[in-house]
Amino acid sequence: MRIVFQIVQTHAKQRIPTVVLTFDTKKYFFNAPETLQRYLREHFIKFSKGSQIFLTQSSTDHITGLFGFLLTLYEQKMAFNVCLYGPPGLANYMDNIRFLFGYRILPYSVYDFASETPSKLLGIKTINLMEKVIGHQNYNKIFYKMNEYLSEVQKKNKAEINDAEENIKEGKYYKDELIEIHPVIVFPEGSQAKISICYICKPNKIQGKVIKEKVDALKVPKKFISKIIEAGEYEVDGVTYRAKDIKEDDYPSPVVIVIDCPSVEYIKSLCQDSIMAQYHESKINLADADVKAIIHMCPTEVLTHPEYIEFTSKFQKSCNHIFVNDNFTVDTTIDLTKQNQND
Repeated sequence: MRIVFQIVQTHAKQRIPTVVLTFDTKKYFFNAPETLQRYLREHFIKFSKGSQIFLTQSSTDHITGLFGFLLTLYEQKMAFNVCLYGPPGLANYMDNIRFLFGYRILPYSVYDFASETPSKLLGIKTINLMEKVIGHQNYNKIFYKMNEYLSEVQKKNKAEINDAEENIKEGKYYKDELIEIHPVIVFPEGSQAKISICYICKPNKIQGKVIKEKVDALKVPKKFISKIIEAGEYEVDGVTYRAKDIKEDDYPSPVVIVIDCPSVEYIKSLCQDSIMAQYHESKINLADADVKAIIHMCPTEVLTHPEYIEFTSKFQKSCNHIFVNDNFTVDTTIDLTKQNQND
């Protein structure tokens, strides 16, 4: 599996870029500033089905390009299964936006992190349900209460509903078949009214290569190799085969951290966060995870603050620190898989 992340800035003075984490079959977008979809083409980033979108904030700097992007995905038949995640109020905002964009916004599901009460917006997952809703004689009435309507459909047939909450685990983090994404909530001292969300992206470990000589020596049936690797060990005709006996050790997860610290007032909560601290050099289990890169979307006053400098020094020296703000410009593509294999 190939894992690549790219930083896409639309102009040199843009503090908030789009970060795109790409797997072989899926993409994860962080923030959607102005003219996003145009610059994706210029950076040779193709649209894909099942994209997941994460916002660090819901300000205009972060979401101006979101709706053009969503409409483009819909036009290219790639909107189903797309979910959005972000700060409190995002689901309500997207619900109101539906009245501007109509049925083309209906496939998308939204989930708010850090809400006092669970807040989400359901989406349509299948073309059949989309056609049924649009063709319904009471379409206008349904549209005004779409979330309630889709909730009723979900009780009867979950397969027709796009529900962003399905990927949210008990620890209030995102997890699918490829990656865990942990939100880190930061806020100014003395107030939690204006939060920003940083994201720790932890892909699955990269599997070590199967060693042909060991497979042959142990006479492993070739058609069961994938099952052995997936299960760790697997029994065939009374013989138990173990994955570790036929393959190289797995590479640790190549972690990418996206930090949005908008002012010095947010530094304290970032430095004190217990989830972020697990990835400090003194605490991280290097057999499990390796912090490859940290993207700092912070103004200069934050980057040069002594407390923030001390914070960055707590990570591994091998970590790539990428700074993006009004005084820096970056056009970066890093192949995390290649880096792991070369370490």
